[in-house]
Amino acid sequence: MSTRILTAFFVLTALLVSPAEAQSSRSTVTGTVTDADGAPLPGAQIADVAFQRGTTAGPDGRYRLEGLPPGDHTLEIRFVGYQTAVREITLDAGETVTVDVSLKTRVLETEGVTVTGTARARSTLTTPQSVDVLGAEDLDTDRSAALGDVLSENVAGVSSIQTGSQAGKPVLRGLSGNRIRVLKDGIAQEYYQFGVRHFPTTSSNEAERIEVVRGPSSIQYGSDALGGAINVLTKDAPTADLNETQVGGTFRSQYFTNNNERAVGLDLEGARGSVGARAGFERRLSDNYTAPEERTFFEAEDKSPGPFNDPKYTGEIPFTNFEQWNGYAQVGTQGDFGSAQLYGDYWINRHNFLLPTGGPGAENADGQGQNLEHGNLVAKANLVADGFVIRPRLSLQTSIRQAGTADGDEILDFIDENGGFDDFDYPLDLKTDIYTGRLEVA
Repeated sequence: MSTRILTAFFVLTALLVSPAEAQSSRSTVTGTVTDADGAPLPGAQIADVAFQRGTTAGPDGRYRLEGLPPGDHTLEIRFVGYQTAVREITLDAGETVTVDVSLKTRVLETEGVTVTGTARARSTLTTPQSVDVLGAEDLDTDRSAALGDVLSENVAGVSSIQTGSQAGKPVLRGLSGNRIRVLKDGIAQEYYQFGVRHFPTTSSNEAERIEVVRGPSSIQYGSDALGGAINVLTKDAPTADLNETQVGGTFRSQYFTNNNERAVGLDLEGARGSVGARAGFERRLSDNYTAPEERTFFEAEDKSPGPFNDPKYTGEIPFTNFEQWNGYAQVGTQGDFGSAQLYGDYWINRHNFLLPTGGPGAENADGQGQNLEHGNLVAKANLVADGFVIRPRLSLQTSIRQAGTADGDEILDFIDENGGFDDFDYPLDLKTDIYTGRLEVA
């Protein structure tokens, strides 16, 4: 299937774009990025979000963004620790425009955040939609095994339905499940979302930012988005200056004491000229978590000892452990024609759920093992032709849901002595393949 996707993708690219014709009408934006005192900000990012073109400022703060078609453009200028600036410009064919930007230090109340809840990137000050943006800095700081937890901690008005430390389903305007549409780069993700224990199969390690769209405007994503839409925007393939090679990487780790949850992640990237590649993985492993002996479980009828009953479970809670890993890889190129990328990821979460049959005390509890898997293979492009932006998308998703019986087997028992997974016969074994094709012209 992947061969057919690639073939169709590159044939479509060849038919739609004529590089020789496009080159003659390209425009350029140059300028300098400085702080409030006029000092240059080397490494500042300058991007035309709608046309998927970007560059970085040099050691003297100067930048040059080439290959832009004539017309209206929205530029984002960002640097860590400073407010993101947005500049609206209009370019004529073959014109070179200078845009100098002075960035202010970042404070709690920012301005000029650019969102893509519309067909083209727009400022939050001018868009009629209710859109919240969770940027790369927030994602690096507040990583979690569950998408719902990440959003509830960082986006006002978003809560999470938790059925375990690894499971968190986002809630928007009181709605969740089939009333929330989760997308990746604008493509709807299917993960058996009708069930409480089936949470979004998306990791934040592959995301550049996450956008939350609420209100009536979310209906543009279909009837499944009555409560809202969550769009996970993946990182673009890296690029370097002509005839130069750049390589880099990031390592991260986390540890949570309550359930002995430990996580490690690694991202590597490299680029030569206009061609770049990126790959990464993240692995999380957790034991059972513990509950304190506090009277906080439901309101008590007998108020004499206190307003609440004793907790149903205290100490170590069985069947609350999990094992999760995910990885991604991408390769892409940019040029006067626009950009093209091939992207793939895979996500696995093996875990248990506590199925309480009585209490207080964990001795009456039972558990159910579950395995969730999800994979994406996406070929996408942003092509510039005669002032138009053409965005073809081809996607193949695979979603797997497997559930065991309530027999008390913990997920760690599925691991053999060599550290690999033992074969396990799941009574419930579902697999869904989803094919998506899309062509947008703006």
